[in-house]
Amino acid sequence: FTANQFAETGSLKPYADCKIPMRTLGGMVEKFGSNDLHRAHLKWGSPPSLTRSAYPCYWPVMHKKLSGIGNMDNHRLLESPHCWVTPKPNKSHLADNFYRAAGRLVVGDSFDFCSSRRFASLMESPVQSSCGVPIRLRNGSENRYKALTLWFASSPGLLMMARCVGITRASKVKVSHGHMARVIVPDLDSIGEDRVDALAASFDEFVASGAKLGQFRDIAVDGVRAELDDQVARILGIGNVMGDLQLLREALGREPVITNRPVGAA
Repeated sequence: FTANQFAETGSLKPYADCKIPMRTLGGMVEKFGSNDLHRAHLKWGSPPSLTRSAYPCYWPVMHKKLSGIGNMDNHRLLESPHCWVTPKPNKSHLADNFYRAAGRLVVGDSFDFCSSRRFASLMESPVQSSCGVPIRLRNGSENRYKALTLWFASSPGLLMMARCVGITRASKVKVSHGHMARVIVPDLDSIGEDRVDALAASFDEFVASGAKLGQFRDIAVDGVRAELDDQVARILGIGNVMGDLQLLREALGREPVITNRPVGAA
């Protein structure tokens, strides 16, 4: 009920007192990327993590496997391309067309809620991905990308994502292009550029701090997530009789789909 109410009216009651202009992510996206590298006749270099090309890719599993320096606990909100791909012979035109949909913001298309720490990250340069969907925003300034990435890492952002994902098994979820298009996010055109800039500044501070988000299953006791939530709530004007979003985090921490714990388990 709370998720649908927030999506439809911008009200987060009973967990917070606010009225935020919201819209679908699809309404702000110019292009959704694709993770079908084979259809574009692209292949991995040898090794992918070291062979640079004009076609950067985000695939942390491959990066971990081949270079040994990948970060598998997926807590970073700002990432670099992990590897590079090259076109098969005489297929450069297909690869070029494929990369016209490369994006800066990568949202996971399949992940475990309970073990994940974030489901979206901002790339330093446009990429395609084999483990997520790159998104290119319409009117996508640097600060707008940062603001949206920070929102996705917040507890209200998690609530909106959980509302739209497809459940596959246990806490494993699948996020199709259709699911992503329906995810509700703050309307960056309506909240004001001052708030967008403030969210971007908080994103920069969070990245520079090196703080590590906890797993979603521990969201109720994650102090790092609480600090991030406080920043987002202060900027967007989300209030609460408790002064923070702890009640929402506790509710999310009891949700079996997110925690993969039985109903009623501590």
